[in-house]
Amino acid sequence: MRAMRFDDTILYEQFVNARLKAVELTDAFRETQADDPRRAVLWDEVVRQTEQARGLLESYLASGKDLASGKDQPTTANTLHGVR
Repeated sequence: MRAMRFDDTILYEQFVNARLKAVELTDAFRETQADDPRRAVLWDEVVRQTEQARGLLESYLASGKDLASGKDQPTTANTLHGVR
């Protein structure tokens, strides 16, 4: 198995941290009472953090390397046009 490139390692760690924060926010949202005025703000934070984690994961996956085989990833319409 090949080692991850340094840039890929950082990107993956950013994804992991963003995902963990999204999970923590989701847990806080679930524990908030339905009539709590902070609930809407928490939900917005959950959505924003989840989208950030998704974007980081997509960037990591599109980084161009298949770690198992060491071959370049195929180009898709999304990666070709820089969609994140």
